[in-house]
Amino acid sequence: MTTVRYNASQVNSRHLVAFTNNFPDEQLYYFDFESEKWIKCYPINKLPYNLCSFRLENDTNENCVVTSLDSYRLTYDLTDVPYNEEMREESEWRDEIVNKGAELDFIKGDKVYKAKVCWTKSDIIPGVMLIGPRTCPNLNSFGYYYKESKNLAKSCTYTDVISEEQLKKEQINKINYEIKRKEQMEEIKNIKRTLDYFCPKQYLNYANKGGGLCGKVGFYNLLPFYQTLKIYPEPITLELVKKLAIKNGTTLNIDENKKYTSEQIVLLGTLSLLKDGYDGGYGEVTKETEEINGGRTFKKCVYLNGCEAFFDIKIYNATYAHLSFGDKSIELEEQEGIFTLTDINLANPLFCSVGASGFRIFTDGDKASYKCLILDSDPRRILYGFDNSYAVSYLHSKNTVLLVGNMWQPSIICTTDELVKLKDETLETKEEKETADTTDTTDTTDTIYKNNSVYLKSV
Repeated sequence: MTTVRYNASQVNSRHLVAFTNNFPDEQLYYFDFESEKWIKCYPINKLPYNLCSFRLENDTNENCVVTSLDSYRLTYDLTDVPYNEEMREESEWRDEIVNKGAELDFIKGDKVYKAKVCWTKSDIIPGVMLIGPRTCPNLNSFGYYYKESKNLAKSCTYTDVISEEQLKKEQINKINYEIKRKEQMEEIKNIKRTLDYFCPKQYLNYANKGGGLCGKVGFYNLLPFYQTLKIYPEPITLELVKKLAIKNGTTLNIDENKKYTSEQIVLLGTLSLLKDGYDGGYGEVTKETEEINGGRTFKKCVYLNGCEAFFDIKIYNATYAHLSFGDKSIELEEQEGIFTLTDINLANPLFCSVGASGFRIFTDGDKASYKCLILDSDPRRILYGFDNSYAVSYLHSKNTVLLVGNMWQPSIICTTDELVKLKDETLETKEEKETADTTDTTDTTDTIYKNNSVYLKSV
């Protein structure tokens, strides 16, 4: 085994994050696999992913080793360290988990989770992994961790071994999920052929390509698809949720002493409405505006986030109200002393972006009300599966389109006259690639179905 050394200045130049290099005064020791000794080391620079560069005693200032600040190879106390053989065994299993899909135990505070590696990164040094819960590793991940972090443990060290029966059930679920995912991808592809693809004319050069962290500027008009969904026509209340549960024979663990938010009630209602063929539901929210700290021009604010869409927005007792998203804003209209967006309704809601901070309404009003809409998982996956870089909403009376950027995508406001209808070249490229692919996808699908039937019979 070797200890990899790096050029300290080169490693530090691989990121653009400003860290404060404050380190404890205690003497640190680092385990060197080449000499199999604990060597005095001195921290140099903190790096992303909780990494840090260290100079080993007797090394030059140019050379360094890199590990996580919570590495099993670092210690302050030489009286309580593992044997050399234990260190070698530790290194071996940690090298093995630096692979997508590898399983491990993840330690977070006083809790331990079964986890998987979502993917690996090597932008600073090799061995960094995105860790997520085993059942759904790519959702709600735990974050990036270096392979030597003490937060990581060999699979089933602290958690129970999974039985053969559980593994079979997981395999069935995985197969069913893959079948459903392929069906949804095919459905999205077919829907794309029926929808218009637009791009603001000033960004036509970027209609089918992005750059850096930003995606392509072209987008599908998803409003016609949304309008095909079956949304429950009345606001969902806790009383309605209880009635639906009784009607459909479902069990809901409702705490009568707990005050549920409107969003939680809508989510419970949406789950109950699945048996009735509905794709989503909405609820009413009424709240006071929040005071803003920091000496801004606008003193109060209403946050709209956590749902797929919003409509019937009203601001009371105000002299102004501005809807803000990203670095863009638009004024609400005043009607009989109430500020609102007259175009935004159940059939044409204000769609919330993905991975961004949502909407903020800056105002001097003291009260707000709006409807929050939540979709079931299947229509939500399809809606987001178009890979638009924006959540698109239409203010028809203003001849205006709001392109609310997802993730790091900059937002855009333009007129409907500025939209140019064109082709989604990326879709054509994907179809050409699939046609040219020599893999027999039909046989693969048949195999999945056959395997599915085998597993179903065995459980």
